[in-house]
Amino acid sequence: MAFFIVRSLDIFEIETDRLIADMEQERILAVDRERIGRELHDGVIQNIYSAGLVLEDADHLIVEDPGLARQRVHSVMGTLNQTIDEIRGYILDLRTPPLCELQAGLRSLVRDLRLDTMLEVDYQITEQCPRQLTPQQIAT
Repeated sequence: MAFFIVRSLDIFEIETDRLIADMEQERILAVDRERIGRELHDGVIQNIYSAGLVLEDADHLIVEDPGLARQRVHSVMGTLNQTIDEIRGYILDLRTPPLCELQAGLRSLVRDLRLDTMLEVDYQITEQCPRQLTPQQIAT
């Protein structure tokens, strides 16, 4: 009977550790969402708003100075292209690095093995999950 109580406590500890890890992951996601929201507001949205103001000015200049209006439109096109590049950067930052996916999968397999077999399994990761991959790493 004591054996089953000890094993039940082990399972409870494993599940508690998993819940704590899940809660930490949720906290990290919340912090990231807040950061992304701030960056979008401070950068991308301001760029788009500025582009709109310049286009309004160009609209008023079309009749009296078409050359200057054309310059303003080209300037806005450059600003919007930069903004598109910034948004692409944010999207790339949101991708989960493959190493993190592998680590999460291994963690899940070890947890399931512990629960299914009641074996003590030692699982250690020597390399930390990278926060961001280079474009070359993403392409491969």
